[in-house]
Amino acid sequence: MIFDVIIPASGSSVRFGGNKLMLPFGGVSVLENTVSAFLCRKNIKNIFVAVKEEDIEEVRKMLPYPQVIVCAGGETRFLSVYAGLNISTADAVLVHDAARPNVSQTLIDAVCSSVANRGSGVPSLPLSDSVRHILKDRIIGEDKNREHLVCVQTPQGYLAGELLDAYEQAFEDNC
Repeated sequence: MIFDVIIPASGSSVRFGGNKLMLPFGGVSVLENTVSAFLCRKNIKNIFVAVKEEDIEEVRKMLPYPQVIVCAGGETRFLSVYAGLNISTADAVLVHDAARPNVSQTLIDAVCSSVANRGSGVPSLPLSDSVRHILKDRIIGEDKNREHLVCVQTPQGYLAGELLDAYEQAFEDNC
């Protein structure tokens, strides 16, 4: 199965205090490291990197690979993924957070396999930390039961048409 990759990268990194994607990581930027995990894969057709409009030219120069297509992202992750979905032509897509440069080839393989066999793949890890509800800087209530909770990771894989349909339905429901 052939995939396109959508990398939403138009966030403002407000909590971080600056654009974390341009920081050096292993000799190049975090964003370059993230994209590089997908560059040499035979099952990847295009890599769509959705960035702020004002960053398009800088990122194009940073990622001068024929399969990397830099496009305008949106104000939210949802809108950035939707921008990539609208130009994707592959049967399936992987959505991977730009700020996650250490993704392993084994994890990418597992997600691709899950999409091919089940129609989607979302990696997750069991939640090991305690979970509490906070209201106005106060912890309220007992520990939450973690038995049915997981931490969701990326890349997340989907059949492209089904994910696009879901996004369009979300637009209809919220407009």
